[in-house]
Amino acid sequence: MKGHAVILALLLSLLTLGAQAQPVPYNHPELEWRTIEMEHVDVHFHQGEEELALVVCDVMEDIWGPVTELYDYVPDTKVHIVFHDTDDYSNGGAYYYNNKIMIWATSLDFDLRGEHNWLRNVLTHEFTHIIQLGASRKFSRRMPAAYVQVMDYEEEKREDVLYGFPNVVASYPFPGTLVPLWFAEGTAQNMVQGLNYDWWDSNRDMVLRDRVSHNTLYAWHEMEAFDKNTVGGESVYNMGFNFVHWLRERFGSESLKAISNAMAKPTRVSMDRAMEEALGVPGKQLYQEWRDGLVSHYDSLLTVIRANEVNGRRISDSEAVEQGKDHGPDGSWELIGAPTGFTGAGHSHGPAGGAPFCCNFLNPDVDTPADHLGPTNNLYPRVAPDGKYVYYLSNGDAEYLGITALWRYDRQTGERKKLLGGVRGGFTIDPEGRFAVVCKRGKPDAEGSHFNDLFIYWFEEELERPLTEHQRLSQPDLSPDGRTLVAVRNSGGHTTLMTLALDSSLTDGAAYKKLRKGKRKRLPTLVPTALGELPYGTQVYQPRFAPDGQTIWVARSRYANRDLWTVDLASGQWTERLATVFDERYPSPSPDGRWLYYSQDRTGIFNVYRMDLQDGHTELLTNTIGCGFMPVASGDTLYFASYQDRGFRLQELAGFKALPEQTARYFDDYASIIPRVNIDDDQPTLRESRKQPLIFEKSFIVPRLMIDGGELKPGVFLLNTDLMERIQLTAGVAAARINNLDLFASVEKSWQRNWLFLQLYVINRDESRRFDDPSVIIGENENGGPIFDQSSVDYRFNLLELDTGIRRRLNDVTTVELAGVLSRYNTHLDLGNASTFTYDYFVGRSLRASVDLEVDAGRTVDQYINPRNKTWLKLDASYNGHKFIRDFEITPAGQLDEVYDLYHFVELGADFGRLWTLPWTRRIAWGIEGEAGWLSDNGVDDFFYTYAGGLAGMRGYSYYSMGGTRRLAARGVLGFPIVERAGLRVGHLYLKRLYGRLFAGAGDAWTGSLDQVELKREVGLELRLAMDSWNVFPTALTMTSAYGLDEFPVPQLDPGAEPKLYGKEWRWYLTLLFGFDAF
Repeated sequence: MKGHAVILALLLSLLTLGAQAQPVPYNHPELEWRTIEMEHVDVHFHQGEEELALVVCDVMEDIWGPVTELYDYVPDTKVHIVFHDTDDYSNGGAYYYNNKIMIWATSLDFDLRGEHNWLRNVLTHEFTHIIQLGASRKFSRRMPAAYVQVMDYEEEKREDVLYGFPNVVASYPFPGTLVPLWFAEGTAQNMVQGLNYDWWDSNRDMVLRDRVSHNTLYAWHEMEAFDKNTVGGESVYNMGFNFVHWLRERFGSESLKAISNAMAKPTRVSMDRAMEEALGVPGKQLYQEWRDGLVSHYDSLLTVIRANEVNGRRISDSEAVEQGKDHGPDGSWELIGAPTGFTGAGHSHGPAGGAPFCCNFLNPDVDTPADHLGPTNNLYPRVAPDGKYVYYLSNGDAEYLGITALWRYDRQTGERKKLLGGVRGGFTIDPEGRFAVVCKRGKPDAEGSHFNDLFIYWFEEELERPLTEHQRLSQPDLSPDGRTLVAVRNSGGHTTLMTLALDSSLTDGAAYKKLRKGKRKRLPTLVPTALGELPYGTQVYQPRFAPDGQTIWVARSRYANRDLWTVDLASGQWTERLATVFDERYPSPSPDGRWLYYSQDRTGIFNVYRMDLQDGHTELLTNTIGCGFMPVASGDTLYFASYQDRGFRLQELAGFKALPEQTARYFDDYASIIPRVNIDDDQPTLRESRKQPLIFEKSFIVPRLMIDGGELKPGVFLLNTDLMERIQLTAGVAAARINNLDLFASVEKSWQRNWLFLQLYVINRDESRRFDDPSVIIGENENGGPIFDQSSVDYRFNLLELDTGIRRRLNDVTTVELAGVLSRYNTHLDLGNASTFTYDYFVGRSLRASVDLEVDAGRTVDQYINPRNKTWLKLDASYNGHKFIRDFEITPAGQLDEVYDLYHFVELGADFGRLWTLPWTRRIAWGIEGEAGWLSDNGVDDFFYTYAGGLAGMRGYSYYSMGGTRRLAARGVLGFPIVERAGLRVGHLYLKRLYGRLFAGAGDAWTGSLDQVELKREVGLELRLAMDSWNVFPTALTMTSAYGLDEFPVPQLDPGAEPKLYGKEWRWYLTLLFGFDAF
């Protein structure tokens, strides 16, 4: 049923009503859920999280009162907190219309954030979202949004159908909460004064300081959008954090409540006006005052450092990128359409220059360069045992910090080479330089969980194999003799130091290379052993073996900031070695065992220090404006990561020496600025738990106004789900009158690793047709001929379809579905004079199977509008047993009865495509996409034909212009940026990107053999405009114009009618949805 695609496109909007957490992709039936019930909160957890759940209960008792009192808002139901620990994934989400918080228990280890107690931080952050956004809500929690939806149709249609295929499909929201992201995240990070579970730490100060120093602060309207890379998104958090703190200090904590209440007014859409109402000063003016103050603040603080900076030489990227030559002429636009760099043979090259294809005519106020300046995440340097190479992790030309690979830098030639992709969370080098042990995301386990594991990679053989399986290990380090691995296991909000024994059978790359692939898969993996017991909630980081092979240095934290400890390999005994009010991290013992190199923020800026392990004195080695992270020394040369111009750069400091402490002066007394954290989670309150009950949330009622072919149809969406989203109920109705109605209902339920579904579609339409009645003459015309009376027939069409089946996700890229479909289409005729007649003209039964495969390797900020490095293949097969009306007959009883033809046939369909990045470009996509269809019976009625034109196919021709039992169409596509980064605010719309898409294709639909094919060709242009509406809703406007190059006739059902010509004309299409690839 082609209409399903249209219905689903209109439903995409409902997916945005939840909040920001990453969805769980698998059902996880192996989990046994329990619930702890409290006065205001229910805590839901699965096995292995019992201690975590008790701590959560205590935390919620601590924060409930202060947060709700600040905003004078209490949720109307209990708040449900759901904890998952099914993946090595760290995040939290506030479903503020559901009064639900979802947390992934894995603790956060993010180099752009400081060290805080993960559990208390994430809980208070998300709970503040629930309260602050609830206080800003304009309407009832039951009504999160309203929608205006539009459908219009092609004029061309079959004579036996009411409408052509849609050529306009739009769905546009009017939400009940309009808080910009910077304010939502700023208030959540500021929490409440006195709850110091998050604060303005030196990492956050580093990110904002860098923005100010390079004049790349976001403009007022740019802070409202998250359409950015990792550093850009984090900068929105940071700027919001600092700006909200500034507002609180100037106007008092109650100002946050006043702003929230102002935004709750039904007619208020402008944050600028809301702040003026609440504070007496327009928001834009306050933003400018804060911004000007930041510039003066950092200019003053950095005076001494700028005069004495010691930061070494950048080695992680080319000189062109280092000097920022990829900026546009005014620093505001990247070179659009021009080559911007490529990666070949492991070398990273800067841009080739060229003139931009557009200038700043859309938004002259934008003064922020685009957030991509070459490799922006260069971490964890390690020097090869022979000193020839420096190994490190880098995101290369990727736009997100998390897409890292293992790279090698040649210290003599300066050559950089990519060795192994997908490396994350650290690595270590064999003492003989033969191989690396790296952390990578392993294959999902039987339940679909994704965990970090350790892999061995041999340099000479260029091969890798897993060392562990589903062990959740990262940050490995090898002992000096190469026989012992130490790594960190992160599970349930707690980390543990683990050891693994290596032997020569596991590290012989030459022997592994000789094995057949099948035998390689059967090789054993390692099982780690815990090294000592630590209090719950303790986090450990970056273990490093001392030269003696028995002592392991590690950074350790529990409630705030990190300290340096050692642990004895034999006994598991832990010893505190360097613990101050400051943050000490990234320990790196020198090869001779005398020095410990590490990073510390004693001035408010992280720099590299070293400590003499004989007498304990320390020395300052760097003096940076950004930071000095992850140091490693090789002779008289120091390598470290430094944050500069929106990214971590790998630095080389030759001939390093001790620096005078006074040359690094930043804050005079940074220790006094660090909040004191008073937390004691050692003995959480014991509480009873019970098996989790089935809990349904309140139903959402979403009004909708449908404009269907120019006719108004008011209606409503109804949505409900249980707490764990195992049962999902969706329904919708829109009606102009009882005989012009669209209704659907859907029930989905998880069962084991599957989803069971039941879907109902009801469509009613009416139509009146007038005709001459030759039995009644009412006069003569001017030629003496008869004038017949006019009669009419009122038709009412009813389409009913019921789908039921099972869906299963096989892996990360493949979903299969099996369904049965029952259909009944009937017509009711009102002939006047109380004479009516009803008959079924189609009764269908189908058994359908589908396989949907999609591999999307293109993680870029514009992937949603201009996909690249993407492959998809959707296969559908159905066996159909249909009845279709042929005639009527009079039964012996004198009744008029339907006469049906029976059709039994197989139908196959395919939707396929492959998109690449055009060589020597970064933003231009090229590829092929197409559709195919096949019916096993060439003699079926044309009611069952497959069609090749229209919005879902060849757009140069109308949908019904090409039909038959065979269908094949393919087109080449070229996608490119026109305005790569607009940054333009127009009322409630934030215009982000404008892209174009050229396409040219050919295809046909026919019946019979291939010699019946008459290829039709098309060309076209598509414009794609990416926007945000109301601060939070993604909005995708697509305008397409296509031209059919070939003209051809199509016979009509009326034998006396002239064939209709198609082709040789421009056709137009428009969609306004929440994504660009609904069709």
